[in-house]
Amino acid sequence: MKKIFFVLLFAICILSISLAAADKTMKESAVKAVVVKENLYLIEGTEGGNVAFLVTPKGVLVVDSGTAFDEAAQIIKAIRKVTPQPIRYVILTHYHGDHTIGLPVFPETALVIGQHMVARNIKENNIPRMQKYMEKDLPADILKLKENVEKLKKSKSPELAKVREELKSNEQELAEMKAMKPRLPDQTFASSMIINLGGETIHLIYPEPAHTNCNILVLFPRQKAVHMGDMFFNESLPYIDFKNGANTANWIKQLNKLDGWDVTVVIPGHGPLSDKAGLKKQITYLTFLRQAVTDELQKGSSLEAMKNAIALPAEYKNWEYQSVFHSNIEAVYREMTLPAQEKEISMQ
Repeated sequence: MKKIFFVLLFAICILSISLAAADKTMKESAVKAVVVKENLYLIEGTEGGNVAFLVTPKGVLVVDSGTAFDEAAQIIKAIRKVTPQPIRYVILTHYHGDHTIGLPVFPETALVIGQHMVARNIKENNIPRMQKYMEKDLPADILKLKENVEKLKKSKSPELAKVREELKSNEQELAEMKAMKPRLPDQTFASSMIINLGGETIHLIYPEPAHTNCNILVLFPRQKAVHMGDMFFNESLPYIDFKNGANTANWIKQLNKLDGWDVTVVIPGHGPLSDKAGLKKQITYLTFLRQAVTDELQKGSSLEAMKNAIALPAEYKNWEYQSVFHSNIEAVYREMTLPAQEKEISMQ
């Protein structure tokens, strides 16, 4: 099984979020395309960030790539069930592993595009962790499983079949990782970019640091839809990537701006399809969080003291990813107290 691998990879972007790992025996029917608006689809059944794609007479544009190699393969199969048109573009909403790990599986002919910080973040964050896992952690895990198999064989344990299957899965995973080369964006942009494809116009917009320092919005004007990436976690506590330039003050500002956009469908980075009303819930949460940390700072509270003092309001108790609440508090605390020059370094 791939549990350890995907817990590790998802930790690149979600830290302590507890998310079920992608299963190697995933059935094709679990990952499928559903219509969002005319020619615009959402992939359902994935374990990581939401993947969307736009079909045109000249090719397909995909937003994000899935959290794993096998998941990316299932995404491509789902696209193929909708259209035979070639995948022309893969747009990265940001660098986090649950949105980018599947990238090497996509056709080499597809142009990969992201904000200019994406490449650096993948190089400095994702690739070293994957390499360590492939070269040290996974081989060590395989060795332990082999030793366990021998022990279980001697004791004729009923657990033998299960452990053998796990060993086989891990060995296959290692072979897949060795066969895949990390992939970086082919093209980047600073603040905005327009893609014209088969009569469709797609706007890529960098709203400056919010969820992280490379987050973008992907606007589909004709469909009146926008893919938010992880600038929007629908009905879940958001991850705030302070170590890589997150800025909750700007995050709130940019989410408020969308109220004036001609958009009726909002695709979140995580969670079901939503609309502007859903965005307002996240704005309310981030506003609460900033005010709560501000109040504690004015009292002179330490970080640990404010983690104990700030309680999650009842309206968020049923949201997903409850485990990141304390890391949310810490991210906002550090955002408000870190010297300006250090913030600038994290965003360059």
